[in-house]
Amino acid sequence: MFKVTLKSLFSHKARLIFSLLAIILGVAFVAGSFTFTDMMRRSFENIASGTVSDVSVTLDMKTDDLMAYYYVDPTDSPRLKEADLEKIRQVDGVTKAAGTIVGSIYTIDKDGKVITTFGPPTVSSNYYDLPAWKNQPGITVLDGRAPAADNEAGVDPETLRRSGLKLGDQIRFTDGAHTWTKTLVGTLKWGTGGTSGALYNFFNDKTARELMMPGVGYGYMGAWISLEDYNQVDQVVKDLKPLLPQDFKISTGEEDSKEIMKITDESLGFMTIFFLVFAAIALLVGSILIINTFSIIVTQQSRELALYRILGAYQRQVRLLIVGEALFLGLIGSIIGLFAGMGISSLIVWILNQTVMDLGSIVPRPTVEAIVASFAVGLGVTALSSLMPSIRASRVDPIVALSGHESTTRKSLQIRLIVATILVVLGAVFLGLTFAGVDPVELWLGSGAVALLIGLSLGSPLFGSPLVNGIGWIFTKLHGTPGRLARLNALRHPQRTTATATALIIGMALVTTLGIFGASAKASTIPAMEETFGADMMVLANTNPYSAPVSVPEETVEKISNLESVKSVSVLREGSFLMNKKIIGAYAFDPGEFNTVLKTVMVQGRTYKSGNEAVISEKFATEKKLQVGSTMHLTDMLGASPQDLEVVGIYKPKSEMINFGDVFVPAEWLNGVAQSKPDVLLVNAESPDKVDPVVDKINEVTKDSPLIGVQTVDDILKQVSSSVDMLLAQMFALLALAVIIATLGIVNTLSLSILERVGEIGMLRVVGMLRRDVRRMIRDESVIISLLGSILGIILGVVLGVAVSSIMRSSGLEELAIPWASLGITLVLAVLIGVFAGLWPARAASRVDVLDAIAQE
Repeated sequence: MFKVTLKSLFSHKARLIFSLLAIILGVAFVAGSFTFTDMMRRSFENIASGTVSDVSVTLDMKTDDLMAYYYVDPTDSPRLKEADLEKIRQVDGVTKAAGTIVGSIYTIDKDGKVITTFGPPTVSSNYYDLPAWKNQPGITVLDGRAPAADNEAGVDPETLRRSGLKLGDQIRFTDGAHTWTKTLVGTLKWGTGGTSGALYNFFNDKTARELMMPGVGYGYMGAWISLEDYNQVDQVVKDLKPLLPQDFKISTGEEDSKEIMKITDESLGFMTIFFLVFAAIALLVGSILIINTFSIIVTQQSRELALYRILGAYQRQVRLLIVGEALFLGLIGSIIGLFAGMGISSLIVWILNQTVMDLGSIVPRPTVEAIVASFAVGLGVTALSSLMPSIRASRVDPIVALSGHESTTRKSLQIRLIVATILVVLGAVFLGLTFAGVDPVELWLGSGAVALLIGLSLGSPLFGSPLVNGIGWIFTKLHGTPGRLARLNALRHPQRTTATATALIIGMALVTTLGIFGASAKASTIPAMEETFGADMMVLANTNPYSAPVSVPEETVEKISNLESVKSVSVLREGSFLMNKKIIGAYAFDPGEFNTVLKTVMVQGRTYKSGNEAVISEKFATEKKLQVGSTMHLTDMLGASPQDLEVVGIYKPKSEMINFGDVFVPAEWLNGVAQSKPDVLLVNAESPDKVDPVVDKINEVTKDSPLIGVQTVDDILKQVSSSVDMLLAQMFALLALAVIIATLGIVNTLSLSILERVGEIGMLRVVGMLRRDVRRMIRDESVIISLLGSILGIILGVVLGVAVSSIMRSSGLEELAIPWASLGITLVLAVLIGVFAGLWPARAASRVDVLDAIAQE
């Protein structure tokens, strides 16, 4: 039977190519998902290991949160002296040691605008020529040279590109209050990995101290230490500890790298979950494509298999023949698909490197997950997808098979419909629990979505046929006989038709769900702002949330307060403290302003009046197990200067979408215990028609402070909308792969069905059907399948989108918005997908040789 298997494979080259293509596409989709996730993680690991030293000395913040360093005033904090560095250099095993100065100084482009990022931080540092952890490259000069003189600076390549400048030009930097001009002498970055969107600035020691430790003429914030042999790290750490000044701690490269990756994993937690979900989608779509293909192939082999049975082959041998073909193709397809997926991942990373962020030169590798998933789909799914059809084919009477009239038994069809109905009912029940808010709602939502999807797939004859009939009727009216034949072809094999559309159902359902989520988020933002925001505009620093905070200069506050047409200016001040080794921000208004510019609901107690009183959010109270009358024990970032706050009230915002802070205190108290500075100004104009003139005047006042800007309520809404669009765009880009695979699946299925219907097409030509009508018939069938998948996907997506919106209501997503215009565009896209998918199969059908086709019939 082995020879027969090979003979059968290579005697049907077209069938061999299409079935192999189905496996390669399915496996490539799966392998690409896992490989891309691995490449993203390794990029961040390279960054983590390239930005830490063998041993580092830093301020002891009494917390593991790396953001704590940004909240320490460098002018009034302990520092390492040159004498301390000399002691470190004398320790056995230490080869080099350099003082470090790190902060956030922002670059100004040639048009006078500040260069910032939305997610990754902007990091400024003094330059030092020392290797990174385990002798990896440290700060690397890419072009030009490192800054040496006081008037020189270096930046990373992305900052240089966005600045519009070139090496040798004058470049400006700012901390919000001051601006400096330096000569740009080189491009640099840490290590050999990417930057993942982070921006870097480099200076010599004296300039770094001037910019990031203003008023301090000596010392460093920490030390970067390189070892002769990293295996000696434990002994070196032991020898170094007695030499360190008070308030400094020591850590190893391994510890620092793990801490950076921990923070990275937390910040990328949502994307990690999305990648896992996307990998599951890839597994499902790839499996459906393979199952559908092999169901068609076994049907096409029915006559050939019948001949084997007549010649004496046993049922077991027939099954082995079919499964043997599948395993052979699965093995070849898995190997090719695995490497194709790695290639796709490399292409995606290359595109990201060129357009969005620098991920570095990450070479794809066949990870264990990718290999297991690829062969599970390529071999496992292929074998399973051929097993049931092979059992069914081996049981068909040879005479019936030769006649070409074998079909699915009524019993098997009834079982399929019963299972499908049960799954759909279960899915409806699970979604009902989701709408009712029964915990865990996420579990019910996921279970309901899976049950409905599988139920729709299995129940294709029940759910798909009426829809196919309705869509086909339209094409009958539009195109006459070709349209009617296309409808009949799609109805003749309802299982195949809907199975072909299943991948498109999945893609369109997810696209629709995300579209509803995005539209609802935008629609909910406007009433949320109206309910919680009591000012016409905000004045604040345009900085990254993961970089050092920048305050509004006091003189700017006074100038804005004295502007014509300004009715009021409320100053929101911020101070940072440690509570149980965790950073908390304490925000301060004057007592009478708390419920004026921020509209809140007091759940318990009252607002603060004076002294050490505090009002906390309901969420914060629950997390920290606090109540009215509780005492909060705080310290500064070095664990010193203990302060106590009495909780006098608990509030909640009128909309959960907007939360300005968890702890509010009197401004007088905050000014007395911390060097608080204006964080945000909330400004009201005298009348609505005065808002725009006030904005223009504030822009004039802040023109010499590039980081300080003004935002009206409309500006904030646009920014929120832009953020939602950016997040959805990243998801849609990955889901586009599912739609592409679904389109290729339609091409593959139609091409295989044409091989099956060669005789039928030949007879149509004999009775007078023109080639253009044959092409139109196949294209119409393709569009019918595409519309079927899109309509079912949109219906399922609307249901899931409404369910997602319902469970997000507690987070402030109170408005449900269904983007009907976008759904209409999706249907137009479905028609285009159908036309595109049908082009090649239609051309192949129209070129069928009439005499050969009749001979086959």
